[in-house]
Amino acid sequence: MSPLIAPPSRRGLRLTLILCGVALVGVVLAVTLWPTPVDQGSRRLIAEFIALLHRAGVPEWFGYSQLEVLANVLMFVPLGVLGGLLVRPRRLWWVFLALPVLSVCVELTQFWLLPARFATLSDVIANTTGGWIGLAAALALRRAVARRRRSVTGEAPSPALESPHTR
Repeated sequence: MSPLIAPPSRRGLRLTLILCGVALVGVVLAVTLWPTPVDQGSRRLIAEFIALLHRAGVPEWFGYSQLEVLANVLMFVPLGVLGGLLVRPRRLWWVFLALPVLSVCVELTQFWLLPARFATLSDVIANTTGGWIGLAAALALRRAVARRRRSVTGEAPSPALESPHTR
């Protein structure tokens, strides 16, 4: 890093994460609560993309249904990462529970208010899985940062995960 550029402050980093989180939640809600399926009118493009994947070596059994599940998983990974980085270590259980609750709320809204959408248990499972993968990645990142900080500063290990909020 250049000596002329200071690293971001913890407060600045937290604010950036919060803003990214708000934007991300907005995108997820827009995609999941759009009145019509977001892939409506894109079947040909999706079929071409799947064919491209097959030519690149993805197995033939991978089709539209698998792509849809994968998209649902990937859509919630960043929510889990941001939740895991923003919430204090002792409150991470809240993120663990909030991710499936958010997915259930989205699916119930689709079921009750959006007749053109399809609310499914498989979407809840895929979304939750993605959120929990992101949360696990955030925990791994926190531990790696804490380990690095201890090796640089010589601090004794803390019983709780390191967090921007614990200092």
